[in-house]
Amino acid sequence: MWRQVLFFCVIGCLLIPSQAGAVVPLTHEGPQISAASAVLLDEKSGLMLWGKNPHLQRAPASTTKILTALLIAERCDLNDLVQVSQRAAHTGGSSAYLHAGERLRVRDLLYGLLLVSGNDAAVALAEHCAGSVEEFADLMNARVRQLGGYDSHFTNPHGLPDPEHYTTAYDLSLITRQALRNPILAQIVASRSETIPRTGGDGQQFLANRNRMLWSYPGADGVKTGYTRAAGRCLVSSATRAGRQVIAVVLGSAAIWDDSRTVLDFGFEAFDYCQLVAREEIVREIAVAGVVEPVPLAARQGLVLPMWQGEQAAWEQNIQIAEGIKAPLRAGQVLGQFQVSHRTTGNVVAVDLIVTKDVFRRPGLLTRAVRCFLGVWEGLYDRLPRRPVPNLG
Repeated sequence: MWRQVLFFCVIGCLLIPSQAGAVVPLTHEGPQISAASAVLLDEKSGLMLWGKNPHLQRAPASTTKILTALLIAERCDLNDLVQVSQRAAHTGGSSAYLHAGERLRVRDLLYGLLLVSGNDAAVALAEHCAGSVEEFADLMNARVRQLGGYDSHFTNPHGLPDPEHYTTAYDLSLITRQALRNPILAQIVASRSETIPRTGGDGQQFLANRNRMLWSYPGADGVKTGYTRAAGRCLVSSATRAGRQVIAVVLGSAAIWDDSRTVLDFGFEAFDYCQLVAREEIVREIAVAGVVEPVPLAARQGLVLPMWQGEQAAWEQNIQIAEGIKAPLRAGQVLGQFQVSHRTTGNVVAVDLIVTKDVFRRPGLLTRAVRCFLGVWEGLYDRLPRRPVPNLG
């Protein structure tokens, strides 16, 4: 029974939120930190493991640039040349020191965006991608909705203060998870430094990453710092150890490095992964009208869920099978779901149940009788003597 509860808990890892755009964290006391809001996200499953005011809308400062980089990587050729506009070159705040009129590759501007947090690089990339900062902001808002972030609104690609520019720790964790799945972005945010070609001066520029977690935290592999007076100190960090990757978002912190280490440590120490179902593993057989043998149903995919100590008994299983199932059935056709719900938080985890092979309805009595007769007739016909065909040659 214990194993069955675990089994149903893991398959799917598709969280059905208790309210639109919100996933209730598991009920654990969690770390004590100074940040106004924070989230710990499991990268593999997308499950929010812990949160402090995770849906509180706040100014994100330069952590905005994670979404900017994601859109650029998805929509632009990394080898395209970008001509820096006057508007981009004169953008205030942190800078990659771009000059109006110079041309840089998209890839090199991404390093300037993510390592030294260049606001000028953000504007140059946004204008190249969408034609203007305003049109790029529309793309940002559409993309965050696609990722399941419903508490955000972006007005610019860099994060400079604007009353209408805000997000949440949870939404940022979703954006970051998607960005880290892009190999180029994952490589850039994990880079401690990079030298990019420039058209002026000595022809190159050395960029040093401002994210000190890459030096000070074992397994750190990103992601982005941020600061404005309105936002306070912010950090989105990621670390991987023994195949486990966790994402920590800390917003409005008095001690971003300590807070981030504490949250990441909690992620690595308080849970472990349980592999509980393999892809296409048979988990139920059902009777189908018109079919003699039971039809096996399998989990669509093999999945892993982070499990906390003593958490297994907190999940209640439920199996949903569609009504009125009739043959024929196609391999891969969805006929139901395994669902488990957390007794305390209301989190629901589910996975589709699919048919493993094509299933055809057994022929009726009349059809079988006709087929039998035809088979007997064909056998008798084959045994009839044949009259030799005369040779007319």
